[in-house]
Amino acid sequence: MVAAPTASAGIRCTTEIVGSEAVAHCYANDDPSALYSTYRVVATCIAGNNTYTFKKYGPWEAVGALTTSRVSCGARYLSVDFELRK
Repeated sequence: MVAAPTASAGIRCTTEIVGSEAVAHCYANDDPSALYSTYRVVATCIAGNNTYTFKKYGPWEAVGALTTSRVSCGARYLSVDFELRK
């Protein structure tokens, strides 16, 4: 699953599943003030023979950094999203 929603006016984020990890990356669209924001990946996981879901969160990363926020469910993925904070 790959999504590319606009997170805010100056920030663009992508999410995907790479191997066994949920991955998010956010970067600034020509807005220097966006570089002071952070983001993290949020994975909604399915476990227990589809009997329950749970969320796992990756580490907070700086917008525009060359790093990505990554987390592994250890189960199947229902969805992958991201969170932003200023």
